[in-house]
Amino acid sequence: MLRMALFFLALTAPAVAGELRPLSDNQMCLDGGTEMQPGINRITLAACNTSDGQNVRRGERRTIYVGDLCLQAVSVTGSDKIEIAAMRCHGRDGQIWIMTRDGRLTSGQKLCLTVTGDGASRELLMTPCKEKPDDMTDQKWAIHGKFD
Repeated sequence: MLRMALFFLALTAPAVAGELRPLSDNQMCLDGGTEMQPGINRITLAACNTSDGQNVRRGERRTIYVGDLCLQAVSVTGSDKIEIAAMRCHGRDGQIWIMTRDGRLTSGQKLCLTVTGDGASRELLMTPCKEKPDDMTDQKWAIHGKFD
């Protein structure tokens, strides 16, 4: 009976996840808890709070789950900006992520997830990856907790 209860608990317990925090401010977490439209959530930085929108984990084929959605690089229509969102998972371009040895998150074309601006004007954008000797702090991320 106990074995059956533990098996059921393992099936229904939420997956253990971690948080992605910018190296420049480890009190903030990548947050995908704000729905813009069904199946698409806005990704922002917010004070770390262990909500589902801040739970990230590694998915199949180099995807990163934010809650039940996948981190996605998105071109902004009428702009040269590339923002990020959480969208339904498909595992194709824009959802394939690599964390470099030095802590940068890239999604192809030598672009890195970057914290731009300060305070209320802070944004998360995909920008060209910086090279040494440039200060790369705004492009570095740390994983807190379990990422698998």
